[in-house]
Amino acid sequence: MNRLIAAPAVGAISLLALVGCASTSTPASPPASSASTTSSTASIPAADDPSSTPDAGSAAASSTPSPAGDVVASRSATAAGNQFTLKLHPLQRSGSTVVLSADLVVDKADGDVTASRDLLSDPNDSISQARGSMNGIGLIDPVGQKLFMPATTEQASSSAVCSPTFPVAIKAGDSIAVSCTYAEVPASITSLNVQAPHFGTITNVPVR
Repeated sequence: MNRLIAAPAVGAISLLALVGCASTSTPASPPASSASTTSSTASIPAADDPSSTPDAGSAAASSTPSPAGDVVASRSATAAGNQFTLKLHPLQRSGSTVVLSADLVVDKADGDVTASRDLLSDPNDSISQARGSMNGIGLIDPVGQKLFMPATTEQASSSAVCSPTFPVAIKAGDSIAVSCTYAEVPASITSLNVQAPHFGTITNVPVR
């Protein structure tokens, strides 16, 4: 059984540094002394082992949207000359684990191209950018002023539990089903803000 490692939950004071783009809905930053950090192992089986993901260079976009329910929010952005819309579904809870599911729609692309390797990676993590990881998507608790980052596998590579791995071959009209898993999200939380590179912050995404 694989186990998920909860990424450290950090104070909201570091949100803008992680994503590199401002948002009017970013929660107020607490004093530095109140920013807490926790890290532990969650006893939750990983549904997909990222180490078994096919070679990212051969991955292709799917035209089938994610089956995670209705779209509750969306945000558009331009990256590397391509235009995308990130369509979020309700966050799905299973115990202390929360799964983010979304459709990354390609609105405009110059022919058959490739979505950049670092499209949704942590902009401050060059290793994850090189791997094409989606570890840059954070969940923000504006009440508790915590930022949850994707869980990682209990392996030497410590891969983020997200899919797919970029780069991905794309063309205009494609829809890429993306997902990330987060561990140790308190049961009292019923909605979270989603913050993603290029797309900024999408507020009040329900947790169901």
